[in-house]
Amino acid sequence: MASGKSSIGNLMAQKLKYKHIDLDDYIEKKTGQSINELFQTKGEHGFREIEQQLLHEVCKNTYVVISTGGGTPCFFDNCELLLEHGTVIYLNRPLEAILNTLEREYSHRPLIANHKNKEELTHFIKTLHEAREPYYKKAHICIDIQNNSIEEAAKQILLQIEQTKKTK
Repeated sequence: MASGKSSIGNLMAQKLKYKHIDLDDYIEKKTGQSINELFQTKGEHGFREIEQQLLHEVCKNTYVVISTGGGTPCFFDNCELLLEHGTVIYLNRPLEAILNTLEREYSHRPLIANHKNKEELTHFIKTLHEAREPYYKKAHICIDIQNNSIEEAAKQILLQIEQTKKTK
């Protein structure tokens, strides 16, 4: 959540000359509802079922960079599916930086909508991150992005991909 997946994914796709699919955008287009609306009408579990179904659909593509939501790999068979169909990259951003971004984005993020003060939000994000991290650490490549620009993060990822290819 709030690590720059969509922005970095889009730039990576441009550099690789691949198509970019932002899974949340794809879900909104396919369902005709925003992520917030899906959470409101179907609940998180209903949203996650739709997400899983459409992730299976987009994983059939080749030459594509897929940006997922932060929770995507943590439900159903999503993590295994992603690991089987491509190179999975975990963008590890410091929690303080994530919190700074999230404080400005309440209205766009249904999981944090009820956590209005900083203390509550901090506790929620730390707990959520601890629960998700075991899934994230299964990624083929883990990148510490700190305060990197999108361009710097993309360069770092491309370097790691090249190094990974050389060791195979």
